[in-house]
Amino acid sequence: MAEAGLDMNISIFWNLTFTIGAHYSFGLQPMEKIDLTYLISNETHEGTVVSKGTGWKFNAGLKLPFFSK
Repeated sequence: MAEAGLDMNISIFWNLTFTIGAHYSFGLQPMEKIDLTYLISNETHEGTVVSKGTGWKFNAGLKLPFFSK
């Protein structure tokens, strides 16, 4: 999978940092394949659904210092 995204770190005060980001994953190879049968206007159709794992990810966080010299 290939991924593109952006994270932003914002220093609030002292060593406290707020992080926010968004990433998009490009599914290049099939991860899941499902064969299905469905009914439309009393006619049965067959098909295959292929998932490539493509989608968005969002994150937010707060970084606090545990130890400082």
